[in-house]
Amino acid sequence: TDATVVVRETLNKHLSISFGPTFQRYRLTPNDKFNMQRFITKTGMGVGQNGLDPATLYNTQFYFGGTVAVNLDTRDN
Repeated sequence: TDATVVVRETLNKHLSISFGPTFQRYRLTPNDKFNMQRFITKTGMGVGQNGLDPATLYNTQFYFGGTVAVNLDTRDN
């Protein structure tokens, strides 16, 4: 699940800037047969392992941050 709210500021007819907060909720499904083949499930610290904690791998995770975008329109019309 993703949610982002942005404010866009138009600086001139060719340039605008957007910015705002963003939120993501992520959950890895433990019984998905395709996930079992992926690197993310190879927990541990050895060679060929990803270093993630197997006790928390399938917990729901939340991420907060920011987003910034610059839009430069170079069309000539």
